[in-house]
Amino acid sequence: MLSIYYLSGDRSSKIDFTSWPYWMQTGDFADYEKSYTETQNRIMEIKNVLKERYLTISVCGSNEQEYYDNLNRLHDVFEKDIASQIPGRLYFQGSYQTCYVIASAKTEWEDTDCMLDNEIRIIPVNPCWIHEESHQFFAQSSSSATAGGLDFPFDFPFDFAESKTGFEQWNIDHYASSHFKMTIYGPCENPRVLINGYPRQVFTSLEANEYLVIDSRDNTVIKHLANGTTVSVYNSRQFQPSIFEKIPSGLLDIDWSGTFGFDITLYIERSEPKW
Repeated sequence: MLSIYYLSGDRSSKIDFTSWPYWMQTGDFADYEKSYTETQNRIMEIKNVLKERYLTISVCGSNEQEYYDNLNRLHDVFEKDIASQIPGRLYFQGSYQTCYVIASAKTEWEDTDCMLDNEIRIIPVNPCWIHEESHQFFAQSSSSATAGGLDFPFDFPFDFAESKTGFEQWNIDHYASSHFKMTIYGPCENPRVLINGYPRQVFTSLEANEYLVIDSRDNTVIKHLANGTTVSVYNSRQFQPSIFEKIPSGLLDIDWSGTFGFDITLYIERSEPKW
């Protein structure tokens, strides 16, 4: 069964469109359209079109009051996101598109059966569908780094063990580079991570229980202090080359000192959600 649901902007409410009392009927939300510019009979730029989409659901209730409650809940969740100006997410098979619900049209009223069909129209904030892929990289001591070396039952006057710390590989099965969020955990000083030799560094100190978030989509570098407060360290970032450069796909070589841990979340974009 397909997984299709709406998650409110504050992530507090979920509307499942594949189970009672909301049943998915049809829609064009998985379609896409691209625009292009033409110069001297040559295609110069192709990009996704930001376009309204729709989905039609049946809204049900086991009795009249439950039926009305389910209709009201649907409206309230959508309207709350518009009032707060925080877009919700329409999920399809694990991918999501940030959007607002901007219209609702009701047909096939069945008062005696407590059921109607509701066509809702959405406007995406970003025309792409996003699938998040994350990986954790843990601090590595020299002893853990040698675990993959050769171990003999007798001694040699030299070391067969692999001594390099702070190295992992990560394979990204996609066809394009992706925006990312990198979370670096203290304690550490001027943390630096190389991805296929491309450096990303912030010139700041992190104490224990502090962490740093680099977000390429928002173009922000935020330090989260142990007391719960946050501070922008945007001007302490590495300027050239830019730390906000998208992360490429394929096999990635990840190098760092090994003295700190960090997480990377990739925002993998597709014109059509993955089935």
